[in-house]
Amino acid sequence: NIEKYLEIYVRVPIEELILRDNKQIYSRAKSGKLTNVVGMDIEAEEPQFPDLIIDNYGDMTVNKAVNRILETLY
Repeated sequence: NIEKYLEIYVRVPIEELILRDNKQIYSRAKSGKLTNVVGMDIEAEEPQFPDLIIDNYGDMTVNKAVNRILETLY
């Protein structure tokens, strides 16, 4: 109920998150050394009706993502 509010969902598959795992969060969760990790032992809640979905992997760049947001806004 916020005027001009848009919900933007930045989606990244768990496989890509594991590849980007600089802090070793997912590898520690896989080995049982860490719990309560979203996507591993806690289900990720995806928005039901986002205004925009940005798939933040593959050929998506910062500039492409920003342009998609700006296109949605205007």
